[in-house]
Amino acid sequence: MAFKSFKYKFYSKGYHCSAAQKSSTSFFDSSYQYLRQNQGLVNLDTAIPQANVPHLSPYPVLGANVNFNIVDDVLLQEVDVVITEDLSDSHDNDEQQQLRRHRSNSIALTSQSASASAMMRRKSMGEIGRPLFPQMHKDVVIDRTLSRRYYSNATISGSTVVNKREQIVQIPKLEPVEQVIEQVVSPWEEDTEPCLNHETFLATQVAEIERCYAKGDYNMINSLYQALKRNGIVPPVNVYFKVLESLAKRDLDKDDLDYKMSELLTCYQDMIVSKLKPSDEIYNTVLGCLFKGSILAYKTNNPNGLDFYKIASELFQAIDNQHRHPKFSKELLDQALLGMNLYPGHVSLQNALEIVNWSPLYTKDSFYYLAFISYAKLTNDKIMIKKLYEEYRISLVSDISLKKGEFEVYSMVISGLVETGEVELAIKLLDRIMIDVREQNGLAANVSLILSNFLISVSKIDPHRAYKLWFKFHQIKWIPEFSYEFYLVLMANSFQDWNLTKKIYDCILPMKQSFKKDRNKLSDYLLHPMGVESVMSSLLDYALQLKDNEVIMKILEESVIKGFRVNAGVYSYVFSYLKEIRCPDDYLLRLVESHGSALRDDKAYADSFEFLNALIEHFPSQVILKKVTEMEFFADLCRNLNVADSKSVNFGGLIGCMTSLWGSPQTIDKYAKNIEIHAILLTKLLDFEAYCIVMGNEMLIDFRDKLVDRFKKLATNYKRLNLDPNQVPGVVSQVVKMVDVPEEVTSFYTHPGDWDKTYALALGGAIRNSTRTGIKEFRRLQSEGYCFDFDTYKELIHQRTIDGEIISKSLELCPSKEELQYLANAIVVKCFNQSLEEYVLKHPLFKEKLLPSLKDESLLRLAKNTPSISEWANAVEFPQRFKSIAVQAEFKTSIQYAYERLYHQKSYSEILHFNKVCPALNMEILLKSCIRSGEYELYQQLFDKFRDSLGPIALDIQSEFLINNYKVDEAVNLIKSASVKTPHKTLDIYTFALFLQSFSKNITYYESPENTLQFANILSSQSSFSGMLALFDVVSHSELFNFDSNVKFMVKKEILEQMLNNLHDASALVDTSREEVKKAFAKKLQSYFRFRAFMKMPQLSKEDIGQLLTIWSRTEPFNVDTFFNNMVETICLNPNGRNLYLECDMTFQFEGKDILDFNDTLKKFYQSEKDDENVAKVEKFTTLTTELLKI
Repeated sequence: MAFKSFKYKFYSKGYHCSAAQKSSTSFFDSSYQYLRQNQGLVNLDTAIPQANVPHLSPYPVLGANVNFNIVDDVLLQEVDVVITEDLSDSHDNDEQQQLRRHRSNSIALTSQSASASAMMRRKSMGEIGRPLFPQMHKDVVIDRTLSRRYYSNATISGSTVVNKREQIVQIPKLEPVEQVIEQVVSPWEEDTEPCLNHETFLATQVAEIERCYAKGDYNMINSLYQALKRNGIVPPVNVYFKVLESLAKRDLDKDDLDYKMSELLTCYQDMIVSKLKPSDEIYNTVLGCLFKGSILAYKTNNPNGLDFYKIASELFQAIDNQHRHPKFSKELLDQALLGMNLYPGHVSLQNALEIVNWSPLYTKDSFYYLAFISYAKLTNDKIMIKKLYEEYRISLVSDISLKKGEFEVYSMVISGLVETGEVELAIKLLDRIMIDVREQNGLAANVSLILSNFLISVSKIDPHRAYKLWFKFHQIKWIPEFSYEFYLVLMANSFQDWNLTKKIYDCILPMKQSFKKDRNKLSDYLLHPMGVESVMSSLLDYALQLKDNEVIMKILEESVIKGFRVNAGVYSYVFSYLKEIRCPDDYLLRLVESHGSALRDDKAYADSFEFLNALIEHFPSQVILKKVTEMEFFADLCRNLNVADSKSVNFGGLIGCMTSLWGSPQTIDKYAKNIEIHAILLTKLLDFEAYCIVMGNEMLIDFRDKLVDRFKKLATNYKRLNLDPNQVPGVVSQVVKMVDVPEEVTSFYTHPGDWDKTYALALGGAIRNSTRTGIKEFRRLQSEGYCFDFDTYKELIHQRTIDGEIISKSLELCPSKEELQYLANAIVVKCFNQSLEEYVLKHPLFKEKLLPSLKDESLLRLAKNTPSISEWANAVEFPQRFKSIAVQAEFKTSIQYAYERLYHQKSYSEILHFNKVCPALNMEILLKSCIRSGEYELYQQLFDKFRDSLGPIALDIQSEFLINNYKVDEAVNLIKSASVKTPHKTLDIYTFALFLQSFSKNITYYESPENTLQFANILSSQSSFSGMLALFDVVSHSELFNFDSNVKFMVKKEILEQMLNNLHDASALVDTSREEVKKAFAKKLQSYFRFRAFMKMPQLSKEDIGQLLTIWSRTEPFNVDTFFNNMVETICLNPNGRNLYLECDMTFQFEGKDILDFNDTLKKFYQSEKDDENVAKVEKFTTLTTELLKI
């Protein structure tokens, strides 16, 4: 096990000894111990030096974690010292070479033991390449001079260098060195301490550990502990707890799980070696981290997950055997139960039950039963399944909290009974639970979970029966669709029957790939399938073995359409099959590009190289491989080349593709792309850190030399062809400095912007650092004709500096679809409201570039800030672009807002027209649009269809329909008889209906109005002006008018507008041919004018005059003639006047254009009346108005 080295040696206090009989794990005996013994070469957190690795012992000063050498460099910079030749140079050259070889080999060996991402992380933390301090032969001179450095500002002459060996030979004594030492005055205070003060150092380090722990700086704590450890100082237990807690929580090694576990166990071992008894908190921290690590390893397919769990399990049982009732936290025990299910066979079910049940801090919940029933299923213990189920049912009565996750437990019970042979009992239980599900909540998730696990368990025993059961379930309408992962598991369990497998695959084929990535609850690991991503790879592998052409071609085509990949080992067989059937080049390249892109998206770079190896093995065609180098994934693969992986990854496919590129004719249009790929590869192969690895691989040396030669030719020819150096990326200008090319070639690629204004300047960083200064500089350079890179325009947009040119340039330079999607939405979000229509909606590239990338929120913002919703609809191609259901679901909010805007603009016909293409989800708007546009037949169909789903709003809609059909009395009676009314809607319609009735009879209304609309309706219903005043006096002193003076003015204005709207609408809803109705209109209009005067708001608007003209044309045409005469008199008598005066001292302040608009209205009215004489008068007056008012 993990603590094998001290299992019998350090157990004087008698704890942990029960696990002694267990066998050690492969992880700890191999990779883990190896990493521990060698981590001193690459790790800042150096372990205790091993006995068999003596050269790792640090120098005492550095062991105290204080780098005096760096400080010494700074303090001695100004000291001029004349130095003789250092006697350390007299060491034998052979010994130095041997040391260098030993160090290089150690570093190279260590670098292979970690993943590429972990090595990059350690490199960024400064762990790789730090100097080592090997113990060499003791030398008196070195021992006496190691604590100081000597510097000289004088240049060493050539003679000094030539005679160096002679000088070394001529100095056999130590006196000259002593003289040099005496010439230097040390800047340090004299150290009177004979050795390191352990107590002071311990107090200092512990205080620093406490400080880092308090502020959450967990990355620093382990290095502070290592300083104590290197000096043989043992901290107290509480410090060990903080160190272990920091190792568990720090993010320094979050991408290297093996390293994290190694560090944690090493620290725990140090504490045990020091004979310190761990506390309960330490047990919880160590075990919790190990169990979490095993779960994470299982999720990420880390093969060491089993070792983590075995270490944790053995330690867990050892602690429990020696310390009865340890205070394990509930979180720890839940993780232990999950690990027990993920790695079964290492703990007995009875032992696990005893440990959990005796734990004082553990409370049973649904996961407790779920985990143990699952483990009983794995151990084929049907008696325990029944026992746990009965216990759960009894506990469920007394503990209501167990209701949470109830159906998860039922699902596991049914699955366990099936897999332990109790199929009939499981089916009976399933029937009862399905009835309960439908009666209690009927959630689709519960139904799907229970049936999925039931069918998966049946498929393990009898896949044919599982398929028949699924078919029956699938025909029941209320049962939801099963998940994609379910079908994969069902298919995987049916592989022994190929015909059944093909049937299930036909069900999967039209489905979208969907895998459960986030497992937020521990129960998700037990209830939902895991690791099913490789099922399609297995299916393809079987199909290739059986040579089933239909299935093979289906899977390959599906992979291209859906964009998924298969396991790297299958590609060799795929390309072998394609070669056998003589696959066309176009199809092959399409497949290669799709799978290469999928591998890139998954960041499976090692698999990508295997993919190229398989391709080049079966299709070594120069034409095909050259086209592969032109694909996007190939350049990305070059960027992620890690030379350190050369011993575990075969780069032959990559080299073969490049060789084919070199042997193919080079076209000018591909020059920039080719030179970029060469430059990217050279940055990897010429990297100083990769030098030792490259030099140890003859294939890489040959490839590097050929790359250099080809790059030189490409760079030189690119210049000779006088191509634009701005078209190649910056990496090219870096590489030309690394290889031997003529100076004029180097200068051609370096800083072309100094003399060429077409060179893209980068001001993104300047704008980020100082927004105002950066934008000012951008405007200056822009005015001088310079151009800028994409990052500059992106940052300008981020800082809300947006105009048409910035948008155009940013779209032109956008490098990828993902960046374009972000950019398009950023433009809409960052642009000011008043500029959205001008800069975005009317932009020439809006439909081509911006629109396809906009999200629902962005389209909504455009719609809200567009003066006319019709312009927005035309710009975004509404509703044609929103035909599909998927698009409608994605842009639901924008579509709903568009229909609301159209409704408020009274564009009822457009709503009905658009509804035929993109359905309006708001049935209230749709039905009212049918009413107000006169589509009564369509209204009746829709209303009958959706009446039950409308709820109380159905009353309001039906009442409005009756009013529009002149059935006012019927509408009033309908509202009166209704038991449920919609606040602020039902009474709005009811009071308007009373207003319509007031034209033929007196109306009484006693309820208090809810809003200004109802108040306006009631005021309009009054038969006399005195009645208006009395009603207004009562209501104005109520809560409805409880506002300050400014708000009261707006409320009064709104009431007057609504009163005039009522009269305007009533003119179309009452029979104006009747004489009494005409009289009522005249009386109400006069009362309205008097009321406006009473409210001290005699000024009419243009819209008010338009409504009055409509009312007069329907009720009293003579008033239209009067208004026309009034305009003629006003203009002719005083052309400079701008006021029209109407009855009751009403006034209208006009502009010249308003008179022309009124003339158009009057002309249309007279034309409808076939009054040619007045039409001619209006036309003559229009000409006169244009001349007099100089319009």
